[in-house]
Amino acid sequence: MRKIYILPLLLLLCCLTAGCGRKEASAGYYDILSERQDFYDVSANIDVRGNFLGMQFYQDEPVQLWALADPLDREKADIYLYTTNGEKKRIMKGLRDDFLSGSYSGFLDRDGNLYCFSQFNHSFVVIKTNPDGKQLYRHEEDKDFILADICQLADGRIFLACQGTGSGMTTYMPAELNPDTGSISDSTTFAYDASLYMGTGDSGLLCLNSQNIYRIDADNGMRESIWTFCGTTYVFPESSSSQTLTLWDFRMDENGCPELLWGERKGSGSFVETLQKTEADASKEIIVARGLYFDNWLLKMTSLFNQENDDYYVALETCGSEGDMDDYTMTASIEVAAGKGPDIFVGDLLGEYAYGIAQKGGFVNLTPYLESSGIDENDYFPATFAKWRQDTEIYSILPSIALTSYYMNGDILDRNLNPDIDALVDALLSWQGNAVYMIFPGSTDGIDSLSVLEMLLQGSEDIWGAVDWESGTCDFGGSLFARILKTAKRYGGDSVHNYPGLLQQEYYNLYLYKDKNILEKEGLAAAGILFDDGCYPQINPYYAYTLSVNINSAHKDGAWEFIQFLLGYEAQAAQGLLGTYPSNKNVFDVLIAKEQAEGYGATTSYPEYFEQSGHHYLTDERVEYLKETLENTRFLPTKTDPILSIIYEEAQAYFAGLKDINEVTVLIENRVQLYLDENR
Repeated sequence: MRKIYILPLLLLLCCLTAGCGRKEASAGYYDILSERQDFYDVSANIDVRGNFLGMQFYQDEPVQLWALADPLDREKADIYLYTTNGEKKRIMKGLRDDFLSGSYSGFLDRDGNLYCFSQFNHSFVVIKTNPDGKQLYRHEEDKDFILADICQLADGRIFLACQGTGSGMTTYMPAELNPDTGSISDSTTFAYDASLYMGTGDSGLLCLNSQNIYRIDADNGMRESIWTFCGTTYVFPESSSSQTLTLWDFRMDENGCPELLWGERKGSGSFVETLQKTEADASKEIIVARGLYFDNWLLKMTSLFNQENDDYYVALETCGSEGDMDDYTMTASIEVAAGKGPDIFVGDLLGEYAYGIAQKGGFVNLTPYLESSGIDENDYFPATFAKWRQDTEIYSILPSIALTSYYMNGDILDRNLNPDIDALVDALLSWQGNAVYMIFPGSTDGIDSLSVLEMLLQGSEDIWGAVDWESGTCDFGGSLFARILKTAKRYGGDSVHNYPGLLQQEYYNLYLYKDKNILEKEGLAAAGILFDDGCYPQINPYYAYTLSVNINSAHKDGAWEFIQFLLGYEAQAAQGLLGTYPSNKNVFDVLIAKEQAEGYGATTSYPEYFEQSGHHYLTDERVEYLKETLENTRFLPTKTDPILSIIYEEAQAYFAGLKDINEVTVLIENRVQLYLDENR
């Protein structure tokens, strides 16, 4: 039985960047039809000891590969292929029972040879069995990694994606398997990471991520985009509540359409998904929303809006992971200056040009739209309307809130758990330990001095009193600014190495965040981003999907209708509570109450593991703390951006040891004063 789902995947074929794939002959925008063929649930009907080895396209057919105990000799394994309708075929008999262990995965080559892989005692094991069931070899290499992906090219070569964990960090690397010996050699001709999946094309290797499908020359690493998800509302299918959905294999069919083979780790919930382009509904008015990237929630909500709305069709344009973001932001700013550009700016599309465009009236005042729609500001967290706000005039909307903050061991600050900027830099300069300010997430490297300086300065509206906006003057010769520079130089990762990081970053995962009681118990001080009136969480800039309407837009009403939809209950409730929270307070309350009532699975199933792994029960007190935190979360100031750029540029000479503090501060002061004079 075939099920058809229509996903309006707005594919802008005239995307502005190479990362999205520019096609001049494009007729415009497209939808994509997603057709799914469900797999028979093999796992539910296996009544003997068995092991799911994997899924793949084999001899032009999607199959599941299973090792099952031989009914007459349970110490042996038989290998079976299952097709989508549940038909099975035994292809090998009487193999070693190792394959019945869940540690083994398997793959069939074009000639019917079976390769089984496992990681055993920090060694990588490859076992090859021919179609007659005869083991050809068992090869073991001293490599501390596991198999993440595998494919065979048309020329017979077999490539692996290996996931290494030996250093304590997960890394991915491409490798080539010698089919005659089982030995593995690194393949350095093309890059590979956790976001990629391997497939086989007629002319070579294919790789897929959430942005594009690429054809890769495995010999020289040359990469060509042959299908793009960039700028569409396509979202990879979601995992089930209990298992992780995996893309096991993919290919391009004879019509050039992707076929994706999905399934859970134990073989259940499997299906084949085929994607096909179709022309969009030309009767609707096109609303173009452009951003550097989009998260799954925004993609899904755009798709839902396009399905439900009879008048407007929101087309997404994005830079994509392969695009040059600096060029993309500059292009957008040039278009705005020329009276053009998209209808909606999403996130940090305009980059460093945003402040200038906002000051020159480049965004539509949304206050009248809010009033006419009956939307009450008080129903939303303050950050929702705060980004480009000027008194009562609102120029941006933040429909979802992702926040972050930083903590430091209070002993470093002499138990001052709420330091101001003076206390923070004084304590850091007088501390006798060795450390970097913060470690890059997923790395052992500390952030550099310039990044430390940015963290210390960017929260202040007047850069800690050095700028007098009212009089249009500045003074960077004070003691505080000099001490900030010294602190940044001392704790930058470019001057010290292999030291621990002082700051812990908090992302406010619902069951993991540290509430007030935990912070006090652990002696942690709020630090990192200080604002003029204290230390508060900031909107996470990497997930800040602010939406502003272009003053040049000819479709302002349609743009607002989409934004209004994102502020509505259906879209707000669809966000869930996984580190990103609804902007609407009432929706937040409803979702939190539901979460508390239903409970978190681990709290009842694995209470000991729940607590040991750092999770915390969702008490009323914790909920109240989180809601208060969301009330106080704010954007970083934007008015100071041009001045901060000057400071960062000149400070590099001090960090490099080319100039002393006095020389640098004089240069900064002169340039900032010139900026203030020019912008009075």
